Amino acid sequence: MLVRIALVSAPGADLDKVRAAFRNPMRFTMREFLSMESVVHGLVSFPTDVLLMRIPHFTDRHIVMANKALRRFHKSTVVVLAREVDPSARVKSTGMERFKILQEPLEVADLPAIVEKMHRGEESQHRLHPRARREGMVQIIDRNGVVHRAQFLDFAQMGARLSVASLNKFQPKDSVQIVYGSSSEPGKFHKVEAKIVWSTFSGGFVDQFMGVKQQMAGIRFIAAY
Repeated sequence: MLVRIALVSAPGADLDKVRAAFRNPMRFTMREFLSMESVVHGLVSFPTDVLLMRIPHFTDRHIVMANKALRRFHKSTVVVLAREVDPSARVKSTGMERFKILQEPLEVADLPAIVEKMHRGEESQHRLHPRARREGMVQIIDRNGVVHRAQFLDFAQMGARLSVASLNKFQPKDSVQIVYGSSSEPGKFHKVEAKIVWSTFSGGFVDQFMGVKQQMAGIRFIAAY
């Protein structure tokens, strides 16, 4: 299903990274606006599924702005992308329906998966633990015992985001085992039971046609041993 996105953002070099996240005409169509006023006029000819607002600093006043947008566009979801987020504003926004706050640039790569998830009406909870950049190879052992090679993209207390080169597409709620080397004790390996939270192919059409299916997956840790 094609997702229609209205992007409200000031011009800037980093805007290209946001555009690139949605550069798949089979999944997304996007129009850009410089202000909310132009969105209101423009949506007469472009009814939107997702209103994506890009701002430098998310504060209490943006909660008011987001609530107004949710009331005005009652069939749309609202996603805010901000470089800085006031902790008090993040807490106050918890529980808002059809709303998500993401931090730029760390979570820009998550935009396609989160937008599609919200468009499907699935719950999108606020992140409880911040991510940290992490590199290193990982083994993913699926429920059939097949080993898939992957690489860390980032790491949080309760989960991680991985890049996986595999013809097999992991599905939400799949049980897997994660094996990776310790960052503090050379030669030691951690084994973690985990669940797949989401996954999405990141390769282009030609890559998928040729059988090279690069996907990103979000996992939630269950138990370590």
